[in-house]
Amino acid sequence: MGSKSKIVDGILPIIQQRIKDYNIKTYIEPFCGGCNVIDKVICDKKIASDNQSFLIALLENAEKVKELPDEISREHYSWVRDCFNKGLHTFEDWYIGAIGFLASYNGRFFDGGYSGIVRTKIGTYRNYYKEAKDNLIEQIPRLKGIIFENIDYKYYSDFKDCLFYLDPPYKGKKQYGSSKDLTMMNFGVGVDI
Repeated sequence: MGSKSKIVDGILPIIQQRIKDYNIKTYIEPFCGGCNVIDKVICDKKIASDNQSFLIALLENAEKVKELPDEISREHYSWVRDCFNKGLHTFEDWYIGAIGFLASYNGRFFDGGYSGIVRTKIGTYRNYYKEAKDNLIEQIPRLKGIIFENIDYKYYSDFKDCLFYLDPPYKGKKQYGSSKDLTMMNFGVGVDI
């Protein structure tokens, strides 16, 4: 689990070379997460999917993030989380995604605890939520043209003439709730990941 933004410079040239060498027209990321790879890939058609519906709703509505306040209180975070946990439809899915991912510690969607404004170990204050919000706003232009799908990775098992970048959850590491006990049998890997 984790962002590929720190290693994308090593991954991207390999992907782009494969797209060029094989004249690939469709690039697919079945575990898109924060889209830190696909947003930089150049290909005719790009599909980003994930089985986390609130993530996809957030990415499809990333422009709306600009309307959010720069601070989210612990109380508001808890209220949105409680509404989500109770299956209430108090908030739109994109908003639940925004609060759940941007205001949760390490983007763990209500699993890592509140990470809004916190006092650091050195005594300063950081607004982790605002930093995550600003990062997504900065990414918006690179998300244009990407097709977002809330689909399980198995859906793509029969696709041909596409380039897939598979970055599934890792076995033995803390996982997102929507990816626990995932196996990559349909992609020929055949091992728990």
